[in-house]
Amino acid sequence: NAYVALATYKVNKDNTVGVNYTTITDSGATIATIGQKFNFKNLGLHVNGKLGDVKYAAEYDTQFGSQTDTKKFKGYGLFLNLGYDIKPVTVRAGYAMGSGDAGNTDATKNKDFQVTAGNDVHYTFIYEYTTNDASSSRGLGQAARSNGIANTTYYRLGLDADLTKDLRASVDYFILRATKVATATGSKKIGSEVDARLAYKIDKNLTYSITAGYLDPEKWWQDSMSVTAANNKSITQVMHALTLSF
Repeated sequence: NAYVALATYKVNKDNTVGVNYTTITDSGATIATIGQKFNFKNLGLHVNGKLGDVKYAAEYDTQFGSQTDTKKFKGYGLFLNLGYDIKPVTVRAGYAMGSGDAGNTDATKNKDFQVTAGNDVHYTFIYEYTTNDASSSRGLGQAARSNGIANTTYYRLGLDADLTKDLRASVDYFILRATKVATATGSKKIGSEVDARLAYKIDKNLTYSITAGYLDPEKWWQDSMSVTAANNKSITQVMHALTLSF
């Protein structure tokens, strides 16, 4: 059972503040331990808008409630995105961080930021969409990938450009770090990733796009994912998509 509440307040024509609250309960049929209390809660505060020529969006989420009779949710996450238009280009910068629980060392707390993002691209095309991620204590039953900012810190720089009326291009550069690692000597450096996308509007509701990504992995994969040095190689990926909206 999931319940969500959202309230927003428009400060003026350009700026909005808001609060959102989610609670998820389970009796043990799917994500909870049978016979144990499961009552996940997420409280988020967010702002977005425009100050002069700078667009911004920010949010802070804190999580609490019970994963079991003896273990509590204690995750948190935040992000800040900025954008500036230099016609015909938009320059973007972003930072996002989700708490981590690498090693699951505290039997009474789950400090991993919990997500229900689904198998979609929200940040990186390869690290988030294809490879295993740094999350380690998935109390909401997520798989080993597509966990967004769970135990992951993102630094992002991007560009968007309208090349023609119907052709739009974007490129993003990411620096990826694990928020927490299991051992003091383990590296937090996941790597860097470059993603590029071209989208062509064929018709009013029909778009063709091609997305390409390059992930340059660093030492975290060897220290935390048991990847050998010889196999810790770069990853490339390309995806074509035809999108019909209605």
